[in-house]
Amino acid sequence: MIKKVLIVDDSRDIRKLVALSLDFPNFKLSEAESAEQAFSLIKKEVPDLIVLDVMLAGKLNGFQLCKQLKNDPLYDKIKIILLTAKGLLMDVQEGISAKSDAYMIKPFSPTVLQKKVDELLHVDHLNMHSEEYRKAALSNAKSDATMDMCLRGSDQKKSNGFIS
Repeated sequence: MIKKVLIVDDSRDIRKLVALSLDFPNFKLSEAESAEQAFSLIKKEVPDLIVLDVMLAGKLNGFQLCKQLKNDPLYDKIKIILLTAKGLLMDVQEGISAKSDAYMIKPFSPTVLQKKVDELLHVDHLNMHSEEYRKAALSNAKSDATMDMCLRGSDQKKSNGFIS
């Protein structure tokens, strides 16, 4: 089953690092650079999980967006990981009062982030041999091969085990 993950951070580099950390075949990743842009995306397609920075450009910060989502019955089931440079005890307490599901401090370990996401979404990327993972990987590989064929031209054949 494909899990939708929204990455919200005003730093493009951090969004890319998080995306690389969560680049698994059964994840559909999307990105936003502000709380307002994130909320707009959430209204169109509700994610299963949000990786959310606290200090964001715009009117809302990550704590406020988290609290707003967790207090709305339409969105309260979304898992939210606050990923922030704010590491003081009072910041962590504010994250808890905003009802976040996890609080991680930057700089972060991609492996720790992967484990926390797996835990919250009840998936196991450490077990890469699961049937669900193999099906998703095969589906993505077929899609990538098809896309490659389209980009190279429909008259060329590519023999890669998926398309002949």
